[in-house]
Amino acid sequence: MSRNVRERSHMTSLTTYRRERVVRLLDLAWELEARDMPVSIDLPPQDTPILRVVGARGFIRVESWHDASGRWYFSWGRVQSATVHGTTATETARAAERICEVAR
Repeated sequence: MSRNVRERSHMTSLTTYRRERVVRLLDLAWELEARDMPVSIDLPPQDTPILRVVGARGFIRVESWHDASGRWYFSWGRVQSATVHGTTATETARAAERICEVAR
């Protein structure tokens, strides 16, 4: 496989992963919006997409990611309790509830 083909394949997988991260954040944003939480999504070029949730003490920066098994998560802050599952619609709704608790 030529270097250009490998690079293109790597870029495609990165683009697909970035796109999936954005879709997960959009799903969470809708859940939060339904709970009257102000949100916005930042899509900085060449950087991690994030969801900003406006809370009582400023904003919360939420990221989406998946592990090697393909299970999705939402994370904010630096402690493990600030990470919740987000693979299914039910888990995303629970994540929204948890983020609302933290933000209020």
